This record gives sequence, structure tokens and C-alpha cells, in this order.
Amino acid sequence: MSKIYNVVFEYTTKADGYAGNRFIIGYTDEADFLARNTPLDECYKIIAQGVNSNMAQDLASLSPEICILTANIQDMCNQTNGRIYKECVDSQLIEARHHIEECRAYREMHRLEPIVPFVFVDIGPEDTQKNKLYRFIKEKFYHPDGTLPDLALSFAILSLRTMNIAYDIDKLVDESYL
Repeated sequence: MSKIYNVVFEYTTKADGYAGNRFIIGYTDEADFLARNTPLDECYKIIAQGVNSNMAQDLASLSPEICILTANIQDMCNQTNGRIYKECVDSQLIEARHHIEECRAYREMHRLEPIVPFVFVDIGPEDTQKNKLYRFIKEKFYHPDGTLPDLALSFAILSLRTMNIAYDIDKLVDESYL
């Protein structure tokens, strides 16, 4: 049985919505890692290298929940104009919630605490739908340890707000009815 050379990476703010998310890549050995990763991309940094699979999984499970959510927001939006792909909203939110639930369960089983401080997406000044969602998430769900409050309620609120932004409902609603 060959030993895998595990490297745990974390996305930086240069990776937009992926900032703070961690991932593992297994290499055959350190030389293989060095050969495939020079020079390192500024979109991620190395958290640990040469660690066993259990340690790598522990470190990857510490991706802040709010960052998992912003990564899925990144994937549901057009990268050129920041508009939400309406047909992707449900699947991306379901995927984010499932990933968060898996990480929570893993952290609980292994008695791991969320990381503080953590990297969060740099929200640009542009008034794109993607940035509106990032601002909403930061305003409503940002917690110093990166966890989200009640997941069911958080995702229900986020789903409504996402569709509100995607369909520009604020512009469509006659305020005299409010």
C-alpha cells in the first residue's frame, strides 16, 4: 500500500467567493507535489502538507460554513456580469446546505472547533446580483467563527432573498401595497 502525500489548501480572497474554503489534494510524494505546484497560485495557500488522511480531513472540515455558502453563490452567478442563474439557485443552495451539514457532523464527531479568524470574500463595490447576495450574507449571517445560525431558517431566508434579487422584485412591487 503506497502512502499518499496529502496537501491541504485554502482559497484566498483572490479566489472571490471561494475565499476561506479548504480542499485536499493527494500526491504520490513531496517531489510530485513540488513538480505540480511551482510557482504556487495566489488564489490559494497551503495549510498543511505531508499530513495523514485523517489530519487532512480534519483541516478541510474546518472550512467556515459562511465560506462554503459564498462558494456556492459564486457558482450560481455569471462570472462576467454577476447575474444569478435562476435555474441554479435551488441546486446550489441544496449543495451548500448538504456540504455544511457534512462538515458539522464531521467536526462534531471529531470534536473540532471552527477556526477563528477566517478569510471572507472581498465584496466589490459593483452593484451586481452576486455582490448583493454577498452583502446580504455578511449582514445577516456573519458570525466570528464562520458558522451559520439555524440552518433550516437560514437557508429559507436566503432562498427567498436570492430569488428577490434574481427577479428584481424590489423594483416590481408597488410600494403602495406595503
